[in-house]
Amino acid sequence: MNILSRNKKKSLTPVNYRQTILDASLKVFAKKGFQNATMIDVARAAKVGIGTLYNYFKNKDELFINCADRTIKTELDKIRKICEKQVCPMDKMTTYFLQHDLLLKEKP
Repeated sequence: MNILSRNKKKSLTPVNYRQTILDASLKVFAKKGFQNATMIDVARAAKVGIGTLYNYFKNKDELFINCADRTIKTELDKIRKICEKQVCPMDKMTTYFLQHDLLLKEKP
């Protein structure tokens, strides 16, 4: 059999490396804190090579900012869905601020 004609194994499920890295970085930052976490820690947790990690994020600061952005967006989407149930604009605004307060207490 010719080496060039061999079929490479294809992954059955495509991997979204960016998402995988962000998920892993949340866990690493939560466990070790920003200062003590390293890019190698994140790469290991995400089960990707360090080169793959740097293909998506140029440094730990950029990774952390992307992680925070995604987390904030997710939490704000949850709050907006809760507020949509309110009909009165004043009730919507009150609910919005109460949910923010609750979020800050639950996830400082």
